[in-house]
Amino acid sequence: MNNNQSKNFVDVIEDSIGRPLIREELLNHPLKNKELESLSVKLNDFARQYKLPIKKETELRPSISPRLENTDELGFNYVRRIHESKNFEGGFTREIKKYLLYCHGLVIEDPLLYLLDYFRGDSSNSPHAMERVPVINSLILEYSNISELIRSNIIFPVSEPFYTENEVPYPKDNLINELHNRIKGNSYNTSNVASFIFREQFRKLKFLNNVDSFYPSQHHVEVLKEIMNIQQMKFTSDEIITPFSTNVIGNISLLDIENISVKDICYMREKEELFSDWRDFLNSTFKNLYHHSSDYTNLDEEFLSSVRNDFANLGSKVNNKLSKATSNSSLKDIGKSMSIGVVSGVLSGIITSDFHTALLTTLITGIISGGMEPTFEAAIDLMKNQSNRKEKKVIQNHFLALGLST
Repeated sequence: MNNNQSKNFVDVIEDSIGRPLIREELLNHPLKNKELESLSVKLNDFARQYKLPIKKETELRPSISPRLENTDELGFNYVRRIHESKNFEGGFTREIKKYLLYCHGLVIEDPLLYLLDYFRGDSSNSPHAMERVPVINSLILEYSNISELIRSNIIFPVSEPFYTENEVPYPKDNLINELHNRIKGNSYNTSNVASFIFREQFRKLKFLNNVDSFYPSQHHVEVLKEIMNIQQMKFTSDEIITPFSTNVIGNISLLDIENISVKDICYMREKEELFSDWRDFLNSTFKNLYHHSSDYTNLDEEFLSSVRNDFANLGSKVNNKLSKATSNSSLKDIGKSMSIGVVSGVLSGIITSDFHTALLTTLITGIISGGMEPTFEAAIDLMKNQSNRKEKKVIQNHFLALGLST
């Protein structure tokens, strides 16, 4: 492995500017031309040699293209509107955290390298270069916000692999005609969506299958399903519902992302089993949304209703298991002090109680998979053991980020 590959994106920035990416320091001492010249050269060298780490088969790592209108906040608004950067500062970080409620990782096309173009060669003092300095510093601040996610191999800023439009195997006319027969509505839009899907699949190959394709709307997923049917491809429900779910989490506006921190996200990835159970909870919501997608037009309200229903159902399961478990003589004394309705009470705003979050942690790490006595005893242990406070808090913040009332 070459030396560049052993470094990550943040390492390269810090090595280039000679100081750590600390927000307060960057605010007090923004980058100047000499630092940007060095950064431009080193980041360009890094990008040319960088290869994405191999993606596990069970890992969801979509490549979110910032050139899509609904993912504009993933950095390229800094390129398009360099004189307005203060108007959308923080959007980059919020959008990334939103997707990471569901995805294991995220590949994003880095806009910084493009913005640094004028700082290579002799044009670093040109008017075009100088007008980019404030927006580059604004974007660097965003990277400082998510530096831990990049170091932890959760976020992967990349340059797009090079290819020409002629290389993309766009759909043939006969397939487009068949799609028009199967999908009623705007034929021009369906043709464009089909072309987008083929390009995404081609990009995935260019990334050596170390990314998952991203489809920005429910219509894209519908067209994807019909393409697979026409091509007589065998596929599972997950191959359709997973891209649908990624789209949903990106389009929900009621998510309260400020409730979840970068540290919460990193902690969840460290606890793989915990994150797996958290995603199981979300998947039940997404499956319900997908199977009833023709019955609603308000995605935000439908999502919130589904999350509340799923959580209430889980609360009922826990309450039933608590009522059975407290009849056990070994748990009798502790059982006397328990309220059987505590878990469902979380939805009424009791989520900040240590006891309730202990049960919530147990809920998504055992009880929903069918355990009773062992997982109930685990809840008691969690209640007593203050070393689990971090885990409780992280789970609490993830649920709060879904927009549940507090």
